[in-house]
Amino acid sequence: MMINLVVIISVIGSRLLEIHRLEGILTIYVSLLIGKDS
Repeated sequence: MMINLVVIISVIGSRLLEIHRLEGILTIYVSLLIGKDS
């Protein structure tokens, strides 16, 4: 049972990291676009 909990937490953690990375890339992309416009 304990092993299942660890696996679930690690999967959720990796998902959150992926989302974080995507947000970071989007933020950089948007800031570059805004930088080009101004």
